[in-house]
Amino acid sequence: MCANFRHTALLLLAGLTLVASAACSRRGSESDAARSFRLPEIPAMISGGAERAEYLMAHYWDDFFSGKGTCDSSAILGVPYGQVEAALADYILMLENFPMEKARGFTASLFDKIESCQKADTSLRVYPLMTELVCKYLYDPNSPYRSEDYYLPFVEGLCRSPFTLEQARSGYRFQLGKARINPYGTTAPDFAFTDASGRRSSLHAKLGEYTILFFSNPGCHACGEIASLLSQNSLLSGLQDTGRLKIISIYIDEDLALWREHLGDYPDSWLKVYDHRLIIRNEDLYFVRAIPSLYLLGPGGKVLLKDPDPARLVRELERQIN
Repeated sequence: MCANFRHTALLLLAGLTLVASAACSRRGSESDAARSFRLPEIPAMISGGAERAEYLMAHYWDDFFSGKGTCDSSAILGVPYGQVEAALADYILMLENFPMEKARGFTASLFDKIESCQKADTSLRVYPLMTELVCKYLYDPNSPYRSEDYYLPFVEGLCRSPFTLEQARSGYRFQLGKARINPYGTTAPDFAFTDASGRRSSLHAKLGEYTILFFSNPGCHACGEIASLLSQNSLLSGLQDTGRLKIISIYIDEDLALWREHLGDYPDSWLKVYDHRLIIRNEDLYFVRAIPSLYLLGPGGKVLLKDPDPARLVRELERQIN
């Protein structure tokens, strides 16, 4: 699913501080013609880990947007495109270290910086290049960094900005509407389903302390890969063994003979069900952009993650229980 995206480990604050300091020490040795992406220097007076992390995020893009240079397919504001893309990937990963409202504030701020830079020099192509890159990382269903929750304030900006092309605005409005379905912190909607034995129940009747919803199709290769990743993860297995985690595989289409044929593709410890009313497919109870798709629910069925990459789901679940 993720072949076209840059994979990167989650950076620790200590490592980021060292990188930022090294970048600042190079300021005098680099010419404007060889502009690189530079992280901010964190003032020595800011000593607390949380405060340093917040300062870094608040000023992450300052040097980039204050610089000058070409804007085309090879560089943005004179910084090589690959460096900007790598910086964005790291930035998105670091959002996970903050509460959702704080993280959304950072993505809203990033949009404002992009828009302000374009306003300052309308001849530049900062706005189309940067917004396309952010959309690719935060909204593309194949991106391991995707997050409709982080994307929400960004797409709100896209819908209202005068720099958005009119022919693209309706598409962004569609994305905004879908991103507002079951966002972080809301209660996952209840729905009825039927299991492999013909018993009917409902989501809210089967919730665990934590619950993974796995929207899948029979015979789907990507579904099998993700099922294997989840079933082999020791954290998830341990939580299932103690009854704290439930995993529900949900089929949302009509070919029940094919569904039954592939029931063995998923572990016996999972609850395997189908949506006999087809409410998920036909109504916007859940917006399943692509199959497979995951949700992570917390206590009381609260949405913790909507359509995350499996690795991010595991990181978040580990964060929740520790």
